[in-house]
Amino acid sequence: SYNEQIKPCYDQIAKLRALGFAKELRLPSIVVIGDQSTGKSSVLESISGVRFPRGNGVVTLCPLQLSMRTSDDGKWRGNIRYYDTYGKLMKWDIDGPEDVEDAIQEAQMRITGNQRNVSKSIIEMTLESPELPNLTLIDLPGIARYNHNSAESGSSLHQLTTDIIKEYIRREETIILVVIPLTSDTATMEALQLAKDADPYGMRTIGVLTFPDLVNKGAQEEKLMIARNITYPLSKGYVTVKCRNQEDIKNRKSLKDAKADEALFFNTDPFFKQLDSMYRGSDTLARRLSEELLYLV
Repeated sequence: SYNEQIKPCYDQIAKLRALGFAKELRLPSIVVIGDQSTGKSSVLESISGVRFPRGNGVVTLCPLQLSMRTSDDGKWRGNIRYYDTYGKLMKWDIDGPEDVEDAIQEAQMRITGNQRNVSKSIIEMTLESPELPNLTLIDLPGIARYNHNSAESGSSLHQLTTDIIKEYIRREETIILVVIPLTSDTATMEALQLAKDADPYGMRTIGVLTFPDLVNKGAQEEKLMIARNITYPLSKGYVTVKCRNQEDIKNRKSLKDAKADEALFFNTDPFFKQLDSMYRGSDTLARRLSEELLYLV
């Protein structure tokens, strides 16, 4: 299968990353960016099958490198490593998928201390399971203007989050995954503007459009034009995904049920069912990203 073909490539890249060669060898990577509250966590959840920290204010405080692997023996495995606020290397195994959210939160707390400020220190997490794609993503803090959990001023927080994003996306071997909610005015999305500044011709940018189910009734045609890559064209285009929304999370809807909901939505929604299957769905997105990364290798 395709996944079996690419696994050896990913294993080699993972080994080089673990040895600290990522910068020197300019290893290809996919970086996930977005303004605050764009549905970034939901997109990562739908690809990885595990829950990510959520809440109001800034939730992603540190860059998170998420390395996913298809396990050969049918078992689920996870581990996490990072340097705490004192520079001490911390690493441990994660028992099960339900423990991932707490592991990330604990790592962020140990890196940022009680201040809950945004940090450039990276958390490295590896997950293996039979259902996972062979894929590595780097999730960056959302562009923030205010964080009520922290003492940082809004302007310095905005500067820090945009600086972190710029540092990662300027590298030519980086694919930029911009998460854009269809419920907002796409033209005002700062993350899309940062991607354009780093990649003026849109050669290495993929747009991920979230919340298609929450689009206002009169705006569906206009949003469909964005999803079809007509309004703001990118050479790699867009993938529209329907992930769990706040209501689903409150009702503790499982990720499996959310996937079934997504399939039903794209098969029945009068507007979004018009989208070609290549441009919709979180499984399509995971496959596209694996292909893009392999192409860069």
